[in-house]
Amino acid sequence: MRKFSNRFINVFYLPLVVISLFGAVSFLLDQLYVLQAKSILIIDIFLIIIGTCYLIKWGKIRVAIDLIVKRLGSKNIKRGLVVLILIWQLVMILSISGFSTWDPGIIILQATGQKQWVPDYFSYNQNTLPLMFFEHLVWRLIGSPSYKVLTIVLNIINMILVDTSVYLLLKHEKQRLNKKTLNYISICICLLMLVTPWICLPYSDPLSFAFTIFVYLGLKSLNERYSLLKAIIVGTLIAVNYFIKPSTVIILIAYIIVSFVFTISSKELIINLLKKLTIIFATMFVLISGFNLYKSHNSIIKIDNSKALNLVHFADMGIQGTGGYYLPDVDHDIKIKDPKERLKSDKEIWLKRFNQMGPLKYQAFLIRKQVANTEDGSFHWGKEGEFINSFSRSQYFLPRKLFLDNDGIARKYQETFAIVIQLCWIILLANLVLVLQRSDYNSQFLKYAIVGFFAFLLIFESGRSRYLIQFLPLIILLSGTGYENLKLRKMSR
Repeated sequence: MRKFSNRFINVFYLPLVVISLFGAVSFLLDQLYVLQAKSILIIDIFLIIIGTCYLIKWGKIRVAIDLIVKRLGSKNIKRGLVVLILIWQLVMILSISGFSTWDPGIIILQATGQKQWVPDYFSYNQNTLPLMFFEHLVWRLIGSPSYKVLTIVLNIINMILVDTSVYLLLKHEKQRLNKKTLNYISICICLLMLVTPWICLPYSDPLSFAFTIFVYLGLKSLNERYSLLKAIIVGTLIAVNYFIKPSTVIILIAYIIVSFVFTISSKELIINLLKKLTIIFATMFVLISGFNLYKSHNSIIKIDNSKALNLVHFADMGIQGTGGYYLPDVDHDIKIKDPKERLKSDKEIWLKRFNQMGPLKYQAFLIRKQVANTEDGSFHWGKEGEFINSFSRSQYFLPRKLFLDNDGIARKYQETFAIVIQLCWIILLANLVLVLQRSDYNSQFLKYAIVGFFAFLLIFESGRSRYLIQFLPLIILLSGTGYENLKLRKMSR
């Protein structure tokens, strides 16, 4: 059963990962084609250093590095790197934090009691309500300051949650993985998340990154040793992650599928699993029901549930263009006042678009969309509208030069930095291919979760790799397993 389950998920997993890998390589080539002179000079210097190291033999350099590490102490070096990362993150927050003229801006204005520019936004987009309520609570707790101060405070909270989650993850995985694999995972997390500006965005992406790790660790802990309190905590974590991004419930679905596969042969194990799931679902039900009750009777904003956009609406956007946000669909649904009529119309739109494509063209569309969803290791920083317009106008901070233009508005990563990040992303995706034969519990759990997220993004609104951040920790962990397999193969030769 376990081997069949692994083969079954590999049928979907392998094509999706290979398409993503090809897309990432193509994206890197596009970046190389448009390099400017300054970036080429930096790359030339880097290549000269590597070439010099090769000519004087890596072995001698390795001896010198080992000697330095021995004298300084590996723990002291790690502590020093942690301090540098923390300083870098604080500099990023102070120099990059700004206002966003898309969803984050709407949410923070409402949270601070100011007028925002989209009437009934929260009635239509109720998935953003938990974040708005959270930001409003923080705003009240710190004395109701300006939205600028709140933005910086929220980004510091992002930093604390992301860093704490990464620390706990690495501490836990240290028991399971060898030192080289743990270092690989640490480098990937550091390059893709910790030293990049995503913690400077007061939105759901960095929060979901952190809580996905918390949920993963909670489920692992629950498997190691069951207790009622643990199950309640895990149910709470999953509910919070659901409030941040509803799609993260896919992690629980993957856990249920793989857990049943691995316990199907034992009646006792199935009963224990059902006990865990009962407590988890009961906790989630209580929290979600409580939130829905509060939502309907809150004193911050009036919500009209009849205006809520349904899932089919987001599927409509997911089957046109590149599968991203599509304003005509939003305008169309706003005009229809009756929820039943709106749902009926949305279903007709989806069927019409699918029939216009036909099954084969729809498959070709999904391939293009998978590429768009996963090609960019910067996760399309600066893609949506005026992504961030920095509060600070100082030009002397390095993060501004890497992530903002001269006017303080977020743009693509600086070319050389973007290439380093993209190379890391390609290596990460390549290592995902190396886990096909791994049929252990953890590998299958991660594969089912990743395929589930990929499928969700293919069906619904996405069209850019920013949506990967919510399950990026799972991708990195599974890539670490692939890297470990690669090292083991080399050792066995």
